[in-house]
Amino acid sequence: MYDIIIIWWWASWLFFCASSSSESSKLVLEKTQNLGSKLLVSWWWRWNITNLNIDLENDYFGLNKKFLYSVFHKFWNQEFLDYLKKNNVETKVEDNWRVFLKDESTKKFLDFLISKSKKNNTQILTNQDVIGISK
Repeated sequence: MYDIIIIWWWASWLFFCASSSSESSKLVLEKTQNLGSKLLVSWWWRWNITNLNIDLENDYFGLNKKFLYSVFHKFWNQEFLDYLKKNNVETKVEDNWRVFLKDESTKKFLDFLISKSKKNNTQILTNQDVIGISK
């Protein structure tokens, strides 16, 4: 039995697993053989991990922008950057206030998130097909 099950994997969910309470048990189900393979294909060399000049009114589309304020109020990009710094992951700021990994290694960062997640009470299963969900 798990407290949290993540079926559709993405980097933000893995960050959640790495940084959330270790008291909650988490399960990540990945359809492919390698966790993060899509991330590595699209961002192998450089990954713009966040921006410092986020303007919720002008940078995001959709009908419910007020929802974004509640989300970002709970966890803003500076908390993410503080977490990285605390874990010795160096970043650099480039043009247009875009933040990148200092060593530019998406693979190394992915390995870091996987390692932290596993240490934080997360089980990761690959080659998983989800055929149904029930409560």
